[in-house]
Amino acid sequence: MCCHARPDPDMVGSALAMKLILEGQGKKVTVISGDDPPLALLGFLKGFGTIKHQSFGEVDLSDHDLFLALDSGSPERISGKTPPHFPLPIPTVVIDHHQDNGKYGNINLIEPGFSSCAEVLAKMLDKAGFSLVKRDIATCLYAGMWSDSGGFAYSSVTAETHRMAGKLLEKGADFTQVIAALSAADLASLKVQGLALTNTKLYFGNRVVLTKVALTVFREFGITEGRIGDVKEMVNRSLSSCGEVEVSAVIYEYEPGAVSVSMRSNNPRKYWDVARIAKEMGGGGHSQTAAGKVSGTVDEAEREFLVAAAKAYPEWGEP
Repeated sequence: MCCHARPDPDMVGSALAMKLILEGQGKKVTVISGDDPPLALLGFLKGFGTIKHQSFGEVDLSDHDLFLALDSGSPERISGKTPPHFPLPIPTVVIDHHQDNGKYGNINLIEPGFSSCAEVLAKMLDKAGFSLVKRDIATCLYAGMWSDSGGFAYSSVTAETHRMAGKLLEKGADFTQVIAALSAADLASLKVQGLALTNTKLYFGNRVVLTKVALTVFREFGITEGRIGDVKEMVNRSLSSCGEVEVSAVIYEYEPGAVSVSMRSNNPRKYWDVARIAKEMGGGGHSQTAAGKVSGTVDEAEREFLVAAAKAYPEWGEP
């Protein structure tokens, strides 16, 4: 299994849960970090320390019998550095919940109505009797579900989502540790968050709020590349909670000249499909949470985002 670019808790939690399940069946399983390091805040999950720091292009597929692609809607999501070309020399099984998944595997289990890849896995295991799910596995899956559903706040959450979460709790999922770890922050991260929230801008008649964080800012506060994703998520949670707007965007530089535009639409007054904007930027995602990529500076990414948003939603008018 290979974590997708800038792996999130759903990706990592799903991969580690599957690793534990398959190892319990006597299989030898390797999880690699992919293009980017996994989020350090997920270090409490069982098996986190076994994730190998490799990109997909560095793996000798002849050493393996199966590639299990989780939470990855396209080959480019698996690796932007060396996108795999399918079919691979070994079979591929794709398990995902992204609505734009291209079904590039030999076997594809795609459930776009589910809140997270972890929920897809939980439902699959539930159909198998749920006996394979132990405490550590339940915690991994709960972390993925809680994070990708915005703490069970997004419109993708259904009654079935809550039922599956309840079953994971019955299996011993440590929900207090999950929520505490995914909500925790150190002082340096809080300072970057404060700066990002101070420098917000409003566009499209106050419909959209955005902020920009350059790599130099992260470095100024000692935030290394491996922790940038953690801080970005903190800013995302705070900015998307603003009840005065309908769309939020966090534009951040995670590598020199590599910028991501992370979008949310969480206001129940009016949801917009931010995946439409992300698609205009060569990215993708879900209706309420999506991201696009830009090569250049955060200022250039801001301009590209505004163009993409105006194209996706001409009814918004001028920025």
